[in-house]
Amino acid sequence: MITCLHYWYSDFLRNILKNEKPLTISISYAIICFTGPFGGIIANAILKPFLGSYESKKVSWPLVILQIISSIFAISIGLMRTLISICLVTILFLIFNSSIIALIQGILISCVDTNLSATGFALANACTQILAAGPTPMVYGMINDKFKEEYPWLAMCCIMSLNLFAVPLLIYLAILRNKKFDEEDNDKKENEKELIDINEFNKENKDINNA
Repeated sequence: MITCLHYWYSDFLRNILKNEKPLTISISYAIICFTGPFGGIIANAILKPFLGSYESKKVSWPLVILQIISSIFAISIGLMRTLISICLVTILFLIFNSSIIALIQGILISCVDTNLSATGFALANACTQILAAGPTPMVYGMINDKFKEEYPWLAMCCIMSLNLFAVPLLIYLAILRNKKFDEEDNDKKENEKELIDINEFNKENKDINNA
């Protein structure tokens, strides 16, 4: 979606804001390209103390919430009708999306063996490019060519609505990760309990022998 957004954004603005000058659209796009990712860096710095590391248990459900918020702003891009409102929701989408991508990439790396993390991350990126980054701009163009006269916003709304498909997947991810962490915590507690029992048993035997 990010690839599609950058590829078609200026065309989308021209279709929606028919009376805006090309220079205004170019400046607006430049501002968005700068402030969106930069805002994501600031947002990550603010959220990190609350979320912790991507390897922690508590990051799973906040990730779902961030995705829902990001989806709302993503769909809102196609529903806005003024330059300021479109730019504002786009910047907010890019900020939340940057935070989400950083967390997801960290989780992807931590989900595989250390020796396979680089390969796994490369394969994930390759699949993303093949399945999404390539076809999505083409699908946008097809929708836009057919409906841009009557519904110039439709293509953007359709493509950005794909954000919502990630929500149930991230919910499933949160359930699985939390279950895994709970199992590991239970195993750790049982091992600690067994170690304590062994130490107490050894201590009792030592006391008996001394007696």
